[in-house]
Amino acid sequence: MNEVTLGCPNEYLTTDTVTGIQYSFNYGVEIKTPTNIDEVWTIKLYNESSGDILIEVKLPPGGYYSTPVKYYVKWRIEATCKSHVFTHVYDCRGRYVLFKMTHTAIGDCIAYLSQVQAFVELHKCKPIIYAQKWFIDLFKPAYPDYMFCEGEDEFSDMSIYATYFLGIIFDPRYIHAFAKYPYQQFGLQHVAGNILGMPYNVEPEAPHVVVTRDIELKRPYVAISYSGSKACKVWQNPMGWEAVIKHLDERGFDVMCIDRDSVIGMPGSFVRKPTGVIDMVGQFPLQERVNQISGASFFIGMASGLAWLAWCCRKPVVMISGFSRPGMEFYTPYRIYNEENLCNDCWGDSSIQFYHHDWNWCPRIDAKLHDLDERIKNTPTIEERLLLFRERDEILSQKFSCTMTITPARVIKAIDQLIEDNKLCEN
Repeated sequence: MNEVTLGCPNEYLTTDTVTGIQYSFNYGVEIKTPTNIDEVWTIKLYNESSGDILIEVKLPPGGYYSTPVKYYVKWRIEATCKSHVFTHVYDCRGRYVLFKMTHTAIGDCIAYLSQVQAFVELHKCKPIIYAQKWFIDLFKPAYPDYMFCEGEDEFSDMSIYATYFLGIIFDPRYIHAFAKYPYQQFGLQHVAGNILGMPYNVEPEAPHVVVTRDIELKRPYVAISYSGSKACKVWQNPMGWEAVIKHLDERGFDVMCIDRDSVIGMPGSFVRKPTGVIDMVGQFPLQERVNQISGASFFIGMASGLAWLAWCCRKPVVMISGFSRPGMEFYTPYRIYNEENLCNDCWGDSSIQFYHHDWNWCPRIDAKLHDLDERIKNTPTIEERLLLFRERDEILSQKFSCTMTITPARVIKAIDQLIEDNKLCEN
């Protein structure tokens, strides 16, 4: 997220009828002093949980202040002037709290909802979730007590007590304003928890979904997803899926591929749908993906949105990823990660700037290639350049080694353990 749209200041301010002080907890604390009291106000903002004064400012009549901190704090407001004292402690019980999640990524939004439901249960507030239509269509049936909106006009006339923007922000101007800690320090399921003040030592419950129809085949089946939004998120072992599908067939399972596209990538680095599968590739509604996953015995895939959807479906998940380390997604005992490989977890490396739009993004190898290209440009002799080109080819071959080095045997071992743990078949 590189741009943050917050809405207008003063949009949801509550007015104290005694002092005329106006305040809200929409993106931190907003406070406005009355114009009819010709005195300077001292504003003290406390962390009620710790007792610490976090901010102290003075405001003239009609003055306005908004805190730089936009994430959850249990605030205590003290506003004093010569003739008046105003205090208020954050308490959203029974009040409307707006959660803005405008991301398009399926996994991100599912992870955020897991923490929203924990926040609602803890604080007993009335949630309003501002999200995209696909998200509302998928989750509204499972959450009849939540208000879902895809347009701001749907809640513009409501009294919003607090607002939180849920998402990963990459723009350095906003990172520390909207979250206590950088996202690289913990898993995606704790990104929203970091914003909402939820504990890190508690794994959130998966959100709920509604199954609208049963899917039954002659044999039990496994749902798989081979794709990812970047090459670094795809299992790059060329023999991987073929070996896994063959093994599943020998164990008595059909394999259903539920990706959107049969080919992903760009010229020179296309990745294609595995063969030997029940082909359910296409632009299916996410509700139908829920039905397909729910009918499966388990799910195998990357650290992608469909894996998070399988989590919602309460299905065992074999997750393959080297781009991120274990713990950066929801917990599964069948997490595949080659810790012996020298290059892993670029997602969790705070020294690396994530690039959204580069399919071939492999930051550590790209940096080496860039440095080597500079050396090649400045090398005068053909013989020396040829040596550097050979070195370049060797470095280029290391791209995506984080998943290329994950063997089919390692994945098959996890599959067999899953089958045994869940008593899925006798073969």
